[in-house]
Amino acid sequence: MKRFVRVVYLSREALAITQRLTLARSEGRLFLNSNGDPWTTDAVNCSFGALQVRMGKAVMRSNGESIPDEAVAALIPSLRQTKSVKGNVVPKRLAELREEAKKKLTHKRARQLAPRYSLYLLRHSWATQALKRGVDPLTVAILMGHQDPSMLARVYQHLSLSPDHLLNQANRAAG
Repeated sequence: MKRFVRVVYLSREALAITQRLTLARSEGRLFLNSNGDPWTTDAVNCSFGALQVRMGKAVMRSNGESIPDEAVAALIPSLRQTKSVKGNVVPKRLAELREEAKKKLTHKRARQLAPRYSLYLLRHSWATQALKRGVDPLTVAILMGHQDPSMLARVYQHLSLSPDHLLNQANRAAG
């Protein structure tokens, strides 16, 4: 029976973080949530969404931006007017509706002001930067765990159209 071993290459910083987590969590799972369960892709992306809102709210504060009362009032009629309390449906108070509307509008505006991050985008950024820095595509494909390096060529072919990238590669080839 063949046994496959996957090797993961880490930068010094990533290795230091991994070693610290390994010492703290000898049972093997390194990235755990507050309940002790392993991270899921959805949970990580949800955290990135919350980070985007926090960053956007910080921009709003620094710009002195707030949600106008007129916008809050305009949204209230479209909100659900009732809530469930101990199994009973009861009407929401006007203050609750105002707070809900303001929160929704604040989050919407905050998401407009801050960049969106996800695991996929971070991975794509890393690969793009590695290729721009001159790491050969086969090495990038292996480091990313691709079974077929031709996938990298298809996804990142846009780099070959960049005049700066082509000039740098020509200079490297010339020695």
